Amino acid sequence: LKAIGTLLPPPPPPGTPGPFALSAPGVMEQLLSKAGLTPGPPTDVDTPFDFTNEDAAYRGFASSGPGIRALREAGANKVRAALLSALAPFKTKSGTYHLDNKFRFIIVRP
Repeated sequence: LKAIGTLLPPPPPPGTPGPFALSAPGVMEQLLSKAGLTPGPPTDVDTPFDFTNEDAAYRGFASSGPGIRALREAGANKVRAALLSALAPFKTKSGTYHLDNKFRFIIVRP
């Protein structure tokens, strides 16, 4: 996201929540409770991103919401260069790309 962010219009004003604001402990649970739901415990799950080659890695990130916006703002050549530069540390000896990620989910009851 940092690589894509450099290609987007100026960032929002200071103090505006970032893209991972809901990941802070208790934030999502509080929002769910305010919505009248009963949240269960949050669970983090390992979610690796594995791409077979450079083109697959590029398409995977360029097709995200921020990626599409960056494509519209800066064009495919700049987005591709920024993404591939940011992805370089994740390239394996075999030419694939591997990124370790975690996603959080919460099961709720009405």
